[in-house]
Amino acid sequence: MLPQAAELFRTETNFTAMGKRCLSVALSTGAELLYNEGRYQDALDLVDMAWEADPGWQRNIDLVIEINRAQSLVQEEI
Repeated sequence: MLPQAAELFRTETNFTAMGKRCLSVALSTGAELLYNEGRYQDALDLVDMAWEADPGWQRNIDLVIEINRAQSLVQEEI
C-alpha cells in the first residue's frame, strides 16, 4: 500500500493526528524496506515524507540517522 500512501500524502491536506501517524508509519516502513535493500537515497526520500507527515515521531528521526550512518559506511568502502 506504499504507493497509495505516498499519493495520499501528495493530495490530502486535512489529516487528523491519527491519520498523520498512520501515513507516517506506512512511509517509514517503506523507507526501512528500501534501507534493507541498500537503496539509501530512496529510503531518505520516503523517510523525509514520513517526517513531514508526523514530525513529532522519534522513529523517523532515528531512521534518518541510521540511513545516513549506513550510507556513510558504504561511501567509505568505495
